[in-house]
Amino acid sequence: MADADVDQAPTANGSASQPPSAGPTPRTPGNRPGSGAAPTATDSAAPPLDFENVSRGIGQLDSMMNNLTRRKEEVTKQLDADKKEVSWIDHSIGNLQPKLDAIRKSLAYKQAIRAELEKTIGSEVKSVTDIAKESADAARRALQKGRALGRKEASNRLELQRGFSTRVHTTDILAGRRPNTAATDK
Repeated sequence: MADADVDQAPTANGSASQPPSAGPTPRTPGNRPGSGAAPTATDSAAPPLDFENVSRGIGQLDSMMNNLTRRKEEVTKQLDADKKEVSWIDHSIGNLQPKLDAIRKSLAYKQAIRAELEKTIGSEVKSVTDIAKESADAARRALQKGRALGRKEASNRLELQRGFSTRVHTTDILAGRRPNTAATDK
């Protein structure tokens, strides 16, 4: 039937031939064989419908619509479930946010106390270290004075027992020099 719809021009002997390079020409109201006149009502009428193809097309459209409707329902259900989950998460965040704020405030307060204590402990450690050094120096000086005092006391006792002073050097006595009493009273 498709070949019948194609216009073919009659040749001189009356047979129809197609030019080799030209393919079939589409049917329009003005290019039908023998139509030199205006198109008629039968020329513009649609070809008869094939009910099998139409019913198959309608079945495919119904199937597509059913699939789209089912998919839309699934997506809507999933969207509702996601909205519920998001609202639950928002509710949980709302419940946890005050606790988190309190923890952050407590952490900031404790960090401030920690920094202050570190500064105080640092200065106290320095103070204790300085006191320990001073105490060690004082103990060393006290030991030195105690040893010097012990030596002086021992010299004084020897001088009392011997009857002469051991503070004057023998070389000074032999040389006849006068003893330096300021140097010997250490």
